Amino acid sequence: LQSSLQELVIWERNTIWRDMLQSERRVQAITAKQGGKDAVSTTMKPTIVALAAALAVVVLLQPGLLESLVSATSEYTSRELQAANRSLALLVFVTVLWATEALPLYVTSISVFPLSVLLRVFIDDESGKPLDPQAAAGLALLGLADSVVFLIVGGYSISAALSKHAMDRHFATAVLARVRSPGQILLMIMLLSVFLSMWVSNVAAPVLLNSIALTILRGLPQSALPLIKAILLGIAMACNIGGMATPIASPQNAVAMGQLYGVQEIGFLEWMMVALPLCLTMVLLCHMLLVAWFRPGRHALPFVPKSQDKFGPSQFLILGCLALTVFLWCFKPALAFFGSEGIVAAIP
Repeated sequence: LQSSLQELVIWERNTIWRDMLQSERRVQAITAKQGGKDAVSTTMKPTIVALAAALAVVVLLQPGLLESLVSATSEYTSRELQAANRSLALLVFVTVLWATEALPLYVTSISVFPLSVLLRVFIDDESGKPLDPQAAAGLALLGLADSVVFLIVGGYSISAALSKHAMDRHFATAVLARVRSPGQILLMIMLLSVFLSMWVSNVAAPVLLNSIALTILRGLPQSALPLIKAILLGIAMACNIGGMATPIASPQNAVAMGQLYGVQEIGFLEWMMVALPLCLTMVLLCHMLLVAWFRPGRHALPFVPKSQDKFGPSQFLILGCLALTVFLWCFKPALAFFGSEGIVAAIP
């Protein structure tokens, strides 16, 4: 009991300064605003969003609205007028959101890209037919950035959301608190490194895992130096390996997918089917090498408490958004409906 209490005190002592710094950063990020009925709220307004969507649906259900405004001698064809009617519905939707600020302005702006593809507002100049989703996605992003850039930004958005709500730390401590063997905890840390590198990027993942691992390792005696070296090297190796597992794990992966466009296209699921077994095999080999070299099993581990943070609506919303985004990236029929991974990346 005394040993466990001492280890818990060491854990709390090592983590309190980091938590205080994070709280200080949150306080510095807060901007004071005048209260009262005239204060501007930046939170989401579901009622106005629903009203904007209803107005857009009303416009969509009136396909003859523009035809009645355009004279019979107009040069526009019926297909062009139908596409214009869908464009008008999109314009009504985003105008209401911009005017009322029911969503942050940048969120409304980014939503234009997937909505323009889903509503089929782009048509072929020669045939007048709506463009297929893949061509429409390229045309929608043409004026701003390549689809690869949006894919990278979507990955960073997922990473920022997980880190902001400390969900990555919650998952890591929940797993590490269940193992007591040095060899097992080394393997768990390496597998966590691979998993987090798949979604949080292999640059942010080692920072997170090092901050958690150091709070464990600082309570070890000097004789446990081989275990400390094994864990730190394991994090570095596994994060590098995990950077190959998904297209969003490292920017070079997304760039490689973009370079293969039109030559030999590789989807999100195909990439993972090839890279994930390779990454797991390499992690197991690296784990065997570290165990054979440093022999960490001779040392006892300190106590690792579970995270006391409970999931709320924000955390479940982030998990749902992550699951939906990954599903759309991996499921080919749904991805074909959106046109490209970059359009899907606008969701997070």
